[in-house]
Amino acid sequence: VIAYNLTSILFCLTIVLITTKLKVDNAILRWLGKYSFCIYIFQRLPMIIFARLGLNANKYLFFILCFIATLVISVLINKAFEKMDNALFDNKVHDKKL
Repeated sequence: VIAYNLTSILFCLTIVLITTKLKVDNAILRWLGKYSFCIYIFQRLPMIIFARLGLNANKYLFFILCFIATLVISVLINKAFEKMDNALFDNKVHDKKL
């Protein structure tokens, strides 16, 4: 257990050190980073719905449908959150681009 934990810590430290020297940046990673919370939270919804519809017989079709539906849901929910933030909070603070 101790060796496993040390190996895990060293792996994380190695990744952090590599990413400080090597810049990994592209449009897909930026987009996924912007929507990662919504993707993580809502990924299970399409799986449940499509499985109940019996679409999980073909695992490749099931994966593609779930992947696309998760991305669509994530974008829609993120847009709804942005509208709610703008309606509820001071726009000066939330309009700043990172």
